[in-house]
Amino acid sequence: MFADSLKTKIKELTKEILTDDWKANYSNKNTKSLGIQDAELIISDFLEHREYTCAFEHLEYVISETETQLTGEQAQKMEKLGLSLKMK
Repeated sequence: MFADSLKTKIKELTKEILTDDWKANYSNKNTKSLGIQDAELIISDFLEHREYTCAFEHLEYVISETETQLTGEQAQKMEKLGLSLKMK
């Protein structure tokens, strides 16, 4: 049950951060970093294989590499998820 909650929270936060505008911005760039343009697919694959920490870490990687600015609420959600995964 706890795992399903983590899966749902990571999935929802990924969609919230990697919006259509975000995708349009990075699909037009020659992004050489692996896993940026197909970030949603990679995160989804991790979630389907119950690799929640890997999914979360990939989302963190994408945010960092693309210098995506999070809202205060998104930053709080990321922090809470990170703490939840450490406790797991």
